[in-house]
Amino acid sequence: MNFSTITGFILGIIVIFLGIIDFDDLNSGVSIGFQLSKFFDLSSIAIVFFGTLAATMVNFSFDKIFGVFKVISNVFKSKKSIELETAKQLLKIADEYQKNGPKGLDKLGKNIDDPFIRNAMEMIPVESNNERFKSYLDSELKSMKERHAQGQEMLYNMGAYAPAFGMLGTVMGLILMMMSQMGNDAMEIDLNSVLVDMGLALRTTFYGVILANLIFIPMAGKLKNMSHQDVYITEIIIEGLTCIHRKEHPILIKDKLSAYLPIELKIKLKKDSTFGK
Repeated sequence: MNFSTITGFILGIIVIFLGIIDFDDLNSGVSIGFQLSKFFDLSSIAIVFFGTLAATMVNFSFDKIFGVFKVISNVFKSKKSIELETAKQLLKIADEYQKNGPKGLDKLGKNIDDPFIRNAMEMIPVESNNERFKSYLDSELKSMKERHAQGQEMLYNMGAYAPAFGMLGTVMGLILMMMSQMGNDAMEIDLNSVLVDMGLALRTTFYGVILANLIFIPMAGKLKNMSHQDVYITEIIIEGLTCIHRKEHPILIKDKLSAYLPIELKIKLKKDSTFGK
C-alpha cells in the first residue's frame, strides 16, 4: 500500500471539509450535515463525471480506457527501490555466464522472476551480434515508455476535461437562472433566489476542480514518477545484459553498473566482494 497516496487523498478531503464548515454557524446550532448539504448536488456531479467520461471515450478507444483503470491501481501500490538488488542480480548472472557459459544461464534463468531479464538471458547464447541484441532490449524499453505514457496522457486529459465540464454546468445553471427571471420587473426580481441559484450553478465548477486537482492530475503525476523509476531500473538492466552479452569481466560490469547508482548504494556495491573476483 502506497501510504503517501492515501495520506494525500485524506489530507485533501480534510482541507476541503474544513473549508466548507463554518464554525460560527456550528456554534449557532447549524449542523455539519446541513452545511455539507449546501455543496451536494447530484445533477452537478453527473454533469462533471459523465461529461468527463464521455470526452475520454471520444478521445480514446475502449481497450485503452479499460487498460488505464488497471494502471491506476498501481498508484496505490508501494514500490521499493530495487536498483541495488538489480545490480547484484546482474552481477550474479555475469559471474555464472563467465564460469559456466550458456548452461549456467539456462540453469540460473529458471530462478529469475523478471520476464524481461529472463527473455534476454535466453537470447544471449542465440544472438551473436551485440548491436542487434541491444536494439532488441532498447525496443522493449521504448514499448514500455509508450504504454506508460498512454495512461498518463489519459489522466492528464481527464484533469483538463473535468474543470471544463464543471464550467459548462455553471454556464447552464446561470442560463436557467437568468431565464427564470425573464419577464419580471426590476423591483420584482427576488435577489435571494438569484443568489441561491447562482450558488447551485457554481457547484459543478467546484466538483470539476476537485476531480482535476485532487484525483486526475496528481494520479497522472504519480504514474509519471513511477514510470521514471521503472525506466531507470530497465536502463540498468540493459547496460548489465549488454555487457554480459559482450562477455565483459564482472569487475568491469560492476564498475559500469555502479555509475547508475546513488553514492550510498554505489559504496555498498563496491564493498560487496561476492562478485567480480
